[in-house]
Amino acid sequence: MPATKHGTDVSVADVLTATRPLLGEGWTVFPASDGRTGSLRTPLGHCITLDGIHGSSVYATALLPNGHRTPYAGLAKAPTVEACAAELAYMIRGTLVPLHDGLCPTQRATAAVMTALGDRIRGAVWHHGVAHAHWTLPSGGRAHADIRPPAYPGRHARASVEAVFIDPSAEEAAAVLRAIDTDNVDIRQNDPVHGDVARLLKAAAPGLRPVTTYDRETPDTWFTTILTVDDVVTVELAYRNAGRPEAWVARLTVSGSMANIRAAVRAL
Repeated sequence: MPATKHGTDVSVADVLTATRPLLGEGWTVFPASDGRTGSLRTPLGHCITLDGIHGSSVYATALLPNGHRTPYAGLAKAPTVEACAAELAYMIRGTLVPLHDGLCPTQRATAAVMTALGDRIRGAVWHHGVAHAHWTLPSGGRAHADIRPPAYPGRHARASVEAVFIDPSAEEAAAVLRAIDTDNVDIRQNDPVHGDVARLLKAAAPGLRPVTTYDRETPDTWFTTILTVDDVVTVELAYRNAGRPEAWVARLTVSGSMANIRAAVRAL
């Protein structure tokens, strides 16, 4: 691979620094410790390495979401920092970013969540390739969706998505549970649940099974605190005090299929 300098005064570090403002907000320069290469990255997961400059030739490599590295070369109009930066920015905007975006399962999943949310949210916030969306529930509770890249890149890899509802009303939680698919063959769904709120949620999603139940010294004061369908949904209940059986839904987490994520988000 070409070295930083080849008979010119153009360096990778200078070109990277000059390129960043040409790309707009969100791009950060990551110089290599040896000074011979460096990269430009965004919170959305773009990673473009400037491999070297040879005269007016600019050599770069894009790290794609599927794990592949795609080399690309361009020819600057002159062997200067400004011309090489302009060529690199052109390569990134015109080819490498669209190539990345078209292969990115995290961006596809984020777009699906944003569509389901509609005008309840302006957009997602990205950090290190992970998208976060926050919104408020009609009851005043909070909700957020976290969309993460696949654990292992690959052609058919999917993003990992969770929709989390914090302090929803019991009726909101029931609406979410009715909207998603909780059918399963786990025989533990036949185990009894205890408490009015737990029974309300169980009626909304018969596939739920109780995970945690505790008692208050007598059998008639048992209370279910967690209900779940593995890899689909988990509901956590909280109780107001030790002497009264009043419960509320502290947290409801939907994960798994995008169909369920979209249905959960649209339910409220």
